[in-house]
Amino acid sequence: MKTTKLSLLAASMLASTIASGAQAQAVNPGPDVLHGVGASSITYVLVQDMNCLSANNPAGNNNNTTSVVPEGNYLGVGLTPKPLDCATTDLQPNNSGLYVATGSGDGRKGWRTFASVFGGSKVNPFDPANNLPAWSHYQFAFSDGPISQSDQTTFVASSATNKLGNAIQIPLFALPVALAYNPVYGRDTVAGKDLKFNVKSTYVQKDAAGNPVGGLRMNRTDYCEIFNGVITDWTDAKLKTRNGGLSLLDPTDPRGVSAPTPIRLVGRSDSSGTTDIFTRHLAAVCGADVNAGGINKFNRAAGGLPWESSLNMVSVDGGTVYTGSHGTGFANATNDVAHQSLSGAYYNKTTGAIVTTLGVETAGKFMIANGTSGVAGAINLAPDRASTNGVLLNGKLGYTGSDFVAPAPLGTGVFSVALQVGGAGTVYAMPNATNGAAAFGASTAAILPPQSIASSGAYSTADTRTIVNPTTGLAEPVDRANPLHWTGVLYANPANTLAAPVKGYAITGVTMMLPYQCYANANTRLSVNNLIALIAGKATKEAPLVFDANAFISTSKTGPGINVQSGIAPMPAAWRAAIAETFLKSSTQLGATGGTKLGQINVAYDAVKKGYYTVPGTGNGLWIQSVIPTSATTVASAKSNANCTPGMGA
Repeated sequence: MKTTKLSLLAASMLASTIASGAQAQAVNPGPDVLHGVGASSITYVLVQDMNCLSANNPAGNNNNTTSVVPEGNYLGVGLTPKPLDCATTDLQPNNSGLYVATGSGDGRKGWRTFASVFGGSKVNPFDPANNLPAWSHYQFAFSDGPISQSDQTTFVASSATNKLGNAIQIPLFALPVALAYNPVYGRDTVAGKDLKFNVKSTYVQKDAAGNPVGGLRMNRTDYCEIFNGVITDWTDAKLKTRNGGLSLLDPTDPRGVSAPTPIRLVGRSDSSGTTDIFTRHLAAVCGADVNAGGINKFNRAAGGLPWESSLNMVSVDGGTVYTGSHGTGFANATNDVAHQSLSGAYYNKTTGAIVTTLGVETAGKFMIANGTSGVAGAINLAPDRASTNGVLLNGKLGYTGSDFVAPAPLGTGVFSVALQVGGAGTVYAMPNATNGAAAFGASTAAILPPQSIASSGAYSTADTRTIVNPTTGLAEPVDRANPLHWTGVLYANPANTLAAPVKGYAITGVTMMLPYQCYANANTRLSVNNLIALIAGKATKEAPLVFDANAFISTSKTGPGINVQSGIAPMPAAWRAAIAETFLKSSTQLGATGGTKLGQINVAYDAVKKGYYTVPGTGNGLWIQSVIPTSATTVASAKSNANCTPGMGA
């Protein structure tokens, strides 16, 4: 068993400067401890990934607590090489990392400002109370929402001071966002029994062991109207129709199967990339009139739900975006009561109570909760709303990352809705890795990385797609040097956009890693590169350790990868190839015959257009280190990055 514990990390950090040259035989001489903050949606899988590199660290929550994350285990059957059990094997023994789920908004903030996001009510559970040094900045962040042009502008100033290199945004996880519900919608206190949703038997989804994990069906109209407050009860005729004509209520409900059973909405209180994915989809598909049932409150993608600023949510547990001026971070452009989607109620995950001092639960409006774990916690509460005949009701519906719904390890008690594929027809899909990957499309119709060859993701300057520059309003050719284009291409083609995919799971987005190009410590650079390579299925190994390259990304039912077991989809092969060639090595791929090698493209920041672009000549490229090391013999060259100022960076 591995023995590296949290209490040993401080000693590891103190020893890093004297030990870095003493273990030349290791792929990463280390030891090194990475610090990261950001999206809560991928906390579980990210910490599992870091624990497979080395150590067994808890996950940091944004309410000054930590959670145990079990070691990952590649469950391949009949595979060669043998499966990987991270409880007994470290892939890179001198790497380790700590991650705090602050939410995507704080992740982007920490990345762009190169400063701590903690302070006041925001406490880092890994700070000096746990015998660790305070975090002044981070080596990486994660966000489910893409960086903005203003993020880039702030980053440029930070990089000029701290020599961070060029801005990098890497789509690293494909994230299905589940519509999550508790299968127990009520409690018959007289009979002493739970009341469970009566999902038609042929629609029930089950895990590999035969346990139900969801399957309640909704088409596009259903969920558009639910989240816009048009459908407010589980007994609505449309939901009954989607359930094969059966009422969703338990046949033993003493109130009858048509008794009022409110849908209680739960959303995020913090600046959330998961909310960005959720609102982006609703803005794209729900229509201005929500099928003539009411207005669509969601008219743009944002990290906050539609909000009218007279409702000041300043007291919410752990901080909230719903306070102060209206700003631009909300899913409605109009600051008026008609677009208000919040009730004022919120779930305090520290106390486990629903707080109504700022407003009571209201039909068709959201109570809010801090972080993905807060939303899941609210949905998992015991029935508490009094009805008739001695029945207490739960009936909550929220949105979470797919790793928080069954059968994922964190999904105990929370099921997921099966959503209509492509907004038409009778095919429904669950939020899992296979369906999330399918949302990118297939073959020549697939959504590709910028400047890529369709068959392989290799670098190509013949890409004819364009992205509209937010500053100039003009369409410009896609460019790998521009981090905004790495997410812009996901939504650039209306006929095949991830905001409204024609295949796969309907609400699928991408979680971005925000690393730096330059690191003050060469071992840190290796650690970051190794972590990215592992998640992208490009992980290295050191003899005699051998492991299957699909250990983290395989979508095989008989041998699901470690990340896939949590419902997180790997990026398509073309994307993973483009990531490796662009960011993990000084690639020799040519964009055109006789052109500049990808690893030597000249990247510059245009202060007028407020963006990074490839300009003529050879330069520093976008790579973090020159090669993905596979043995001790390649460590020296990998650690050398002539594009970065020695001793400067993250």
